[in-house]
Amino acid sequence: MPVQFKYKDASKKADDLFKKGFVTGSGFAKITTNVNTSTGVSFKTESTKSGSSYGTKLSVKGFKQNGMSLDKFEVTAGNVVAETSFSDNGLVPNAVFSAKTSLKQGGPTFGCAEKCELGVKYTVNPDLVANLAFDLDKSASFNIITTRCCYVGGLEAKLKDVTAAKNVDWSMIAGYSCKNFDLMAKFSKLDSCTLSAYHQYSGALALGTVASVDIGAIRAKGTGNAVTDLKLGAKYNIDSVSDCAAQLSKDAVLKLGYSQKLYPSVKATVSASLDLKTTSGSFKDPMGSLGFQLDLGDL
Repeated sequence: MPVQFKYKDASKKADDLFKKGFVTGSGFAKITTNVNTSTGVSFKTESTKSGSSYGTKLSVKGFKQNGMSLDKFEVTAGNVVAETSFSDNGLVPNAVFSAKTSLKQGGPTFGCAEKCELGVKYTVNPDLVANLAFDLDKSASFNIITTRCCYVGGLEAKLKDVTAAKNVDWSMIAGYSCKNFDLMAKFSKLDSCTLSAYHQYSGALALGTVASVDIGAIRAKGTGNAVTDLKLGAKYNIDSVSDCAAQLSKDAVLKLGYSQKLYPSVKATVSASLDLKTTSGSFKDPMGSLGFQLDLGDL
């Protein structure tokens, strides 16, 4: 099976099950608009309210011309992030070069906190992909992903300072991925492990589990307090225009979400959190635990 995801997205199917279909935050509200052009360029705006705070975000992506691609251009409250990539098989076959720039208002240089990352992705063959990136702050990262049939493996190393060759963080992934089932394990320095499972049980029902395990605690004391986080989730497509989602955490907090297309270009999502540890079983904070999101445009 060819490599079809980035190293950081190895458990994306399970992660999305706990993100999409819910509106997070206390007293949170969001309105988004999305417009896609015939050439594949996407324009998106987000307006949010959380308590007494308001925020806006504008993003553009999908522009492609002569091997050059604008992967993301994002503006949020004075912060600017731009990601571009370039490929030319005549110059370097099977390689994609990328650049990521971040500017934050109020930094030390020209009033901006600047970050610039240069990277290259090289596809050795469809089953083996390597990525290398350097940043102007002297940090660097390298990862490699390989697949064999439905089995997935990978390794990543990050250096905070390449000149000192110290502060190296590394991790590795191993798992099984197919159309309707994903099982992934990510180890960080053999000190901790995150296990994720995703199962498209049927055309309408998807199930997921994510667990974080402290390997150091297992080595020291056994399995008593080894599981630091545990989440169970499910999503059910009621029909072509509506779906519901639920998740339960280790802390006995139940989140419920419901989404429905009101019109072909209008979608509403509402979610709430319920603390099952309360003796009454009522909402922990009736107003603060409710969230609402409205999506407009090309859905």
